[in-house]
Amino acid sequence: MNKKRMLMILLHLACVISMSVSVQAATITACTSNKTTYRQGETGYLTVTIYNEFDTKIRVTELTATIDYYYADGVVYLQQFFTDATVPFEIQPNQSANLTVPFSLPANIAPGYIDPLVKAKTELWVNQSARWLPSFNPTYEPVFYVESPYRQLYDDQQALNDQLQQLYDDQQALNDQLELQYRELQDLNATTTSLMYLLGITTIAFIGVAAFFVALSRKAKMLRQPAA
Repeated sequence: MNKKRMLMILLHLACVISMSVSVQAATITACTSNKTTYRQGETGYLTVTIYNEFDTKIRVTELTATIDYYYADGVVYLQQFFTDATVPFEIQPNQSANLTVPFSLPANIAPGYIDPLVKAKTELWVNQSARWLPSFNPTYEPVFYVESPYRQLYDDQQALNDQLQQLYDDQQALNDQLELQYRELQDLNATTTSLMYLLGITTIAFIGVAAFFVALSRKAKMLRQPAA
């Protein structure tokens, strides 16, 4: 009877312990890429947020992103990328940490959506034994998109067209400025010509008036001279 009661108590404690452990975990709460769309041959990185729900510290011993590539010829290729953080990396109780995983895409990768498998290996610190024990291995599958090379060619051509349009607009603005300066120069020439005509007429008139007064003066002298 005592053995049965002891067994029931142990089973009950085991259930309580398993339930208390099951509500605590090391989880990946977020995983985002630095861009939502990539081109063939580009590099990028994933930002992984790991949360420690335990009442004791944990450490991340490994963080990877595994990508299934489909090349343009249909061949499947599997590649694994590792975090650039120094591991093991400790996370205190009820705290989060952000780690990054850089990756590079092949130049002939097939376009489409990609969902890499992000996986973290963690260990739990046990105060009673003062040692690390294997713990949860949380996973996450983010999604990003690889553009078609035709889209890249289209974007490059569009960028070239925009540059040519900008050059055309700049040339047109320069032509308009030169046209304005030419018109101003024509107006200035016309004004100068008018002034020259006016100056010429004024000079001729002055000469005529001066000649008239000279002639009149001579005639007056002749009239004043006494008869011999």
